Amino acid sequence: MATYWLATGVPVKEVIERLGYAHVAITLQIYAHALPHMQAKAAQTLDPLFVVHITTRGEKQGVG
Repeated sequence: MATYWLATGVPVKEVIERLGYAHVAITLQIYAHALPHMQAKAAQTLDPLFVVHITTRGEKQGVG
């Protein structure tokens, strides 16, 4: 059940609370292999933020 919930986007904190697990780290160690899509989603979300930060930082320092 945990694999399905995590794969469908249920937050890890919610999964551990519903299943009665004590620690997020242990849950992630057990189920991380089933969640490769989360890495791609995180990259898609974070990449634009890094580009903006790098561009903004360069402009503040007079570079670019």
